[in-house]
Amino acid sequence: MKNRIIEWFGLLSAVAVLLAGCRDENATTVTDFPISGELLVSKQYDLSLLPLNADKYLYVSGDVVLVSEWNGDYHWSAHSLSSLSDNSIQGFRAGRKGRGPNEFVNRPTVLVPTPGDGSFVAYDHTVDEFKRFTFEDERLVVKEEKELPIPHNVPVNMLTRINDDTYLCLNDAGNTEFILINPHTGEYKEVVKYPRFMVAQAEASGQEALWVSLTNRPVAKPDGTRFANFYFRYKYFRIFDDNGNVLKEVSVDIEPYTSHEATTEKDPFAFAYDSAFATDEYIYAICSTDDRSNPDEEKPSELQVWNWDGEPIASYPLDHKVVFGYITLPDMKLYSFDYLDNDYSKACLNVHDLSQIPH
Repeated sequence: MKNRIIEWFGLLSAVAVLLAGCRDENATTVTDFPISGELLVSKQYDLSLLPLNADKYLYVSGDVVLVSEWNGDYHWSAHSLSSLSDNSIQGFRAGRKGRGPNEFVNRPTVLVPTPGDGSFVAYDHTVDEFKRFTFEDERLVVKEEKELPIPHNVPVNMLTRINDDTYLCLNDAGNTEFILINPHTGEYKEVVKYPRFMVAQAEASGQEALWVSLTNRPVAKPDGTRFANFYFRYKYFRIFDDNGNVLKEVSVDIEPYTSHEATTEKDPFAFAYDSAFATDEYIYAICSTDDRSNPDEEKPSELQVWNWDGEPIASYPLDHKVVFGYITLPDMKLYSFDYLDNDYSKACLNVHDLSQIPH
């Protein structure tokens, strides 16, 4: 009997070691970046004359800046960067609400990243259609339409194209993070459990809807084989294959705070990752460097560069805090929305040239 017990203990120990080895293989902790430099604003556009507020989003493609509009008969206003540089703020309303050939029924979801050629792609969930559109003579013109039959009970939060056979959106119910959708059949499945430490912290704070407190930022590898997910309130991200299997999880334990710290009572709106963009070689993530113990002091953000194996490549401190960041990959430029003293009448659009960083 004693020998049998010893055998069982030995077997359990071996299994524990094996499982630990599997976890260690997929999980890594990063404490520094091999390359570090500084990125300064190369150009700045004055947005003080635009009717901006906290609920509006900006998208950039080519020379066009698209600003979301929540009221009225149009979904957006469109402005050229050249007009912004002249401080003339010439623009026009775009995306009329309706069912016409150049119209959108309900508020469409603009896909990120944009093509970068002056066109945009938006998904109109009401009619299950993608529309790629450009602007000609101050009017929106739809150049291409494509059906995407997403069931109407499925949310389209952060809708992201993984590849031609798979689209992803964030789940807004239950304890799974994503919904993967087959665009040909409309079939979908819920995948990926939230990290256990995040669930424990959310439950301890009394947060019932996990997706509210654990908002994330998915980004796809352009070749369609992988996607990554950066967490809004944690310096932590995971990399998946196109079926949602975890390939790598990365904790970024770099001061002023570590990856497993959530928001605090002092700083309920603190965030880590603002947004992420990717090429087939690298992932570019905009990360906060605010000290959560002193939330009244805002610090500049940083641009982190990773490869698709979750290895750190470089980190570049910016010269200001990014409120909303957007990278146009064809020309490698970072556009970031900024304002002073929480005053949108002092808003500006900063441009950083990223041509000298790994890409």
